[in-house]
Amino acid sequence: MGPPTNLKIENSAENNITYGKEGVRIELTCTVKNGIPAATLIWSKNGLTVANGSNDILLYRFIPTRSDHMQNITCYAVSALLTYPLSQTILLDIQYSPDVKIQYQILKHTITMDCVAEGNPDNYTFYDWEHKSEFNEHIRRIHGTPEGQLIIKKAQNSNENEDDGIYECTVSNGIPNIKGKLDQKGKTSIKSIGPPVFVTDNKPVQIGHFGKSVEIEIYIYDNLNNSEVVIKSMGTSIMIKAKIKSVHTHDTFHGVYITVPGLKYTFDLDLTSENSFMRYTVEACNGVGCNYFDVQVKSAMKRKRNSGIVSEIPLEIHYDEIGTIHDNSASIQVSSNIEQEAVSSPESHAFERVNSHVSDFEQEISSETSLQGLSNSLLNEDGYEHSYETINPENIEIHPYSTVWYNIYENTKICPKEMTIKNKGQAIQIDNERGPWLIIYMKNV
Repeated sequence: MGPPTNLKIENSAENNITYGKEGVRIELTCTVKNGIPAATLIWSKNGLTVANGSNDILLYRFIPTRSDHMQNITCYAVSALLTYPLSQTILLDIQYSPDVKIQYQILKHTITMDCVAEGNPDNYTFYDWEHKSEFNEHIRRIHGTPEGQLIIKKAQNSNENEDDGIYECTVSNGIPNIKGKLDQKGKTSIKSIGPPVFVTDNKPVQIGHFGKSVEIEIYIYDNLNNSEVVIKSMGTSIMIKAKIKSVHTHDTFHGVYITVPGLKYTFDLDLTSENSFMRYTVEACNGVGCNYFDVQVKSAMKRKRNSGIVSEIPLEIHYDEIGTIHDNSASIQVSSNIEQEAVSSPESHAFERVNSHVSDFEQEISSETSLQGLSNSLLNEDGYEHSYETINPENIEIHPYSTVWYNIYENTKICPKEMTIKNKGQAIQIDNERGPWLIIYMKNV
């Protein structure tokens, strides 16, 4: 019979420290020279028994976490022959990837962020910061100080919001985490407090149709979410209630097109007159300040004035009023069976105006320039052409041409042998030897 002796913990350092890394399994071995009867070996951690046995060797395996760092663990040998148990205690020194967090302060002109790491060992390497959108889209990388601080000078204009988003710092102390990664990250979200911002998705030109309403769509970025948005004409607010909807829209932060949360304001604007097609100013204000955005409303149709009547032609379509001849050498066949047309009162004035140009017409050097001169003379003073002009054939020396060399002509009119002038009741007889005659207005390209 005899008590147990020579208890010890294998692989412990001389200073009774056992080193380990977070996430890497540690195996502790406690041995004793047993007596009779055999002693009981116990592993105890934080006052709790974590393993026991009656052999002369007792193993304890565990995966340490950072919470095990600087904790004591003890092996006991308990026997009835001992007044006090045999024991040895070791100190756990567990290295881990640092816990990383970001502390920040937003001032009037700067944003200061500190990357704070807590790990073992406490010698750190800090890397570039990354700026991302709220939707995790990369915006830029920024150099910080070797101590992990980042100072951003705020934009002093309407683009102050482009510093908003997620900021992420990266640090390492050479110890991998439980997933084996050496670099550890911390992140925080920065949101500016400023006036509402008109984002990149806003369109400065919006298209409408005369006589209908147009939906003017405005996209606002406002972290306060309390914008008051009005639309103005010539500095005066238009009493239109906007429809408001939360949306994901887009803006440009430091040259990068990203997704941002926003508010969509829709104004239904009636286009009741030509004056409705103009520039409007949208004003957006919150408790901090205001910003402004100009919208030009344009017609979807090309507006054309013809004999005092306003008509609309689609911008993307061009057509001739009478017809178009595209052949380079087009032969024009005349016909005498075209129905008679009455001449309106405005056309009578045009008839008189043409007579004043007849002598000039006969003196043109060539027939080609003669036609051009006649066509140009048939324009109103306001720059718009009449649909048709009436010419007295008795006073015009008609040059007989059967072929025209222009590529495109419009407003081609083949006149019959007799025309009746409205309100005069008299017929204009055409020389039978000449037959039907043709007047062409040359198109200005």
